[in-house]
Amino acid sequence: MEDENFEICCSVLHSKVLTKAQARKRPGLMEAMKKEIKKFESFEAFKRVKDKGQPVIKTRWVYSEGDVTKGETLKARLCMRGDTEENIETIRADSPTANKDSLKLGLAIAANENFKLLSGDIKSAFLQGQTLQREVYVLPPPEANEDGNLWILEKGAYGLIDGSRLFFLELKKVLESFGMRALSGDSAFFTSHKDGKL
Repeated sequence: MEDENFEICCSVLHSKVLTKAQARKRPGLMEAMKKEIKKFESFEAFKRVKDKGQPVIKTRWVYSEGDVTKGETLKARLCMRGDTEENIETIRADSPTANKDSLKLGLAIAANENFKLLSGDIKSAFLQGQTLQREVYVLPPPEANEDGNLWILEKGAYGLIDGSRLFFLELKKVLESFGMRALSGDSAFFTSHKDGKL
């Protein structure tokens, strides 16, 4: 497999999760939190609304070591407490993942055809998912709640019961716009055909 045309680009994340106490000792905590809130704003993931006694879910910060190659000492991810949402048993939460046999078959075909394989990471993936079709009110973290308002989520977010499903549906739409199609036996494994070739 030392063929120049055969490359597998792998990215393995080894982020160490930090406790709140550990994160507070690191420089850049507020900057990391502000950066995460800016992501929510840039993807228009919420609108501010007045608190009228709506049922709300809370948020939680999850901290991890940052990417030192990018000068980050700390990463902060804002997660929704989806487990506290009312009527979660009625929310469709299934989200397909490619099964191992499909992956093995895909890798075998790629090796046989000398395909170049690449992998990537979609930053803030859940914030780029489809629009929520229900009302989810969130009590924002104190760092983002100067006006005392609630958020009504517009997009899926980490921690929501259906966050991964909303992301998958948007990813599927994008892949299909490029002419890719899911396998009939694996709805999370996409292929593309051109001139009758895979």
